[in-house]
Amino acid sequence: MELKTVSETFLVVNYNDLNRFIRETTGRQNYNCVALEEWDNDSYHSISVSNEPLDQYDSDFWADFKNRKETGSFGLSIIMNALCLEGKIAPGNYLVHVSW
Repeated sequence: MELKTVSETFLVVNYNDLNRFIRETTGRQNYNCVALEEWDNDSYHSISVSNEPLDQYDSDFWADFKNRKETGSFGLSIIMNALCLEGKIAPGNYLVHVSW
């Protein structure tokens, strides 16, 4: 029996670098992807980012986030897709490395 696999390319980013980038880009100085996404130490998380238009829900979330309104957890995918649409990050498959 052969194990079926697929080869993929990822843009690997450390969670601290991602936090710093989002803070500097959006002005959300307390942003912390690990806490908001409820990630564990020594883990990797994939996020697919494209430059396709956001739907209404995601657009509303992004507007609230940029205006520093409370948005809750689990919005990193929306944030990264919005940053891509604004030309601040490239589209692609991101792998966020969490290790402290």
